Amino acid sequence: MNEDTYTNQLRKTALDMGADLFGVTSVRSFEDPEYTGNSPSDIMEDARSVIVLGVAVPRGSIESLPKGRAEYTNTLMAGTATIRVIAFRLARLIEKEGYKATIVPTEGSEFGYWYADRETLMASMSIKYAAYRAGLGNYGINHLLITDEFGPRVRMTA
Repeated sequence: MNEDTYTNQLRKTALDMGADLFGVTSVRSFEDPEYTGNSPSDIMEDARSVIVLGVAVPRGSIESLPKGRAEYTNTLMAGTATIRVIAFRLARLIEKEGYKATIVPTEGSEFGYWYADRETLMASMSIKYAAYRAGLGNYGINHLLITDEFGPRVRMTA
């Protein structure tokens, strides 16, 4: 199976599992001088590609703020849990094909926070940058990833 066919198969599988966004970027894109974060090869030395997954956060949870803080937080946590499960299942499928896969701590998750470098507060890898390089969106002036379909209302992992 060629690389494009396999990527399209993974895209379809991820979307069927509930992901709203799917993109792939090369590990080489992290060598760009504009990127100052950690590289995927710091996590997995022989990594070649980074798959980025995202789920949309329902607008209602954001529009309920500030009154609905608990509902908003619960909705974000549900989005994070959902994308973790999808990423785990996709990683298992990738490994069944003979490749290696791992999941970067989900942005905004307790693992992303607790495992960030305490001096720089830098995560193991920037999911936003990976998503940008995978063509899933652009940076807004607030440095959030802005997607065409969902704006900044997404939870992501890679």
